[in-house]
Amino acid sequence: MKKDLIISILVSGTLGALIWLFSPYATGMDEPWDAEVAYYYICLFSSGFIAGALYPRHIWVGYIGIVSGQLLYMFIILPTGSLIFLGVPFMFVYGFLALVGAFIGAATRRFLKGYLTGANNRA
Repeated sequence: MKKDLIISILVSGTLGALIWLFSPYATGMDEPWDAEVAYYYICLFSSGFIAGALYPRHIWVGYIGIVSGQLLYMFIILPTGSLIFLGVPFMFVYGFLALVGAFIGAATRRFLKGYLTGANNRA
């Protein structure tokens, strides 16, 4: 159980950092929320979905990991400015898209597991 928790936070943290890593290539902006496209929202939801589907028992850890991964990337890689105090709270708010994605990902996994198990029993 503890091993799953650690792996879950590492995977979700990596997914959060990847959002920021690929932002300049996908949007042309260093910060994904500055882009005119829905890149940031789609990536947050998708990252949450993946984390929830992989580790459905630890949905809240997916949220914390995705937000933490973004924060670490932002503080380590990007230069910080005076707007950092405004950006960090928004990151936690935007992170709720990842939480919604994680709930849907976990529900999808449970549904498919039940459906496939039921299909095997019918055959």
